[in-house]
Amino acid sequence: MVKQAEKPKYQIYMDRYFHSPIRFQTDVLDTKPEHVWPKMREVAESVDQHQKTAAHSGHGVSKTYEAARIALWWLYTRIPSTVITTAPVFDQVEKLLWKEIHVAHSRAKVPLGGKLTKVQLDVDPDGKWFAYGFSTKPDTVTGEATRMQGYHNRYVLLIFDEAAGIQQQIWKAAESLLN
Repeated sequence: MVKQAEKPKYQIYMDRYFHSPIRFQTDVLDTKPEHVWPKMREVAESVDQHQKTAAHSGHGVSKTYEAARIALWWLYTRIPSTVITTAPVFDQVEKLLWKEIHVAHSRAKVPLGGKLTKVQLDVDPDGKWFAYGFSTKPDTVTGEATRMQGYHNRYVLLIFDEAAGIQQQIWKAAESLLN
């Protein structure tokens, strides 16, 4: 009797959690079900169902916590995918959002895999399946947001942390990635 080939781990994530960001966070990542509150669920479900989602600012409302876990959910349930994270200042990218990505990745209930550095997570060694974080400032010479350009993939997610501080040129460049 021949055994049916096992599905690769990431295909299972895609099948089971593609439209279930909160379930991915509680089943696979480090989020405890009792810590999921309505706004977290609302933001996660909006990212799943809409091309654009905005979370209102406020102190201690779990935006960065949730953004990190949404980044991992997207990355591991969409093959291949690109997740770009940005904020007005690099310290916000590295010390806030990517710190949370590191925490969630390292505390996952199952090993997620991939090569994780300070602000990059490569799942595919060929570089077609990754997450990357950088600060958003237009180029000093052209005034354009060339750093935001050129990220194309089957699935692309952009996360703007502290979006109010992101300059207009960056928003314009982001629109070109989503079309």
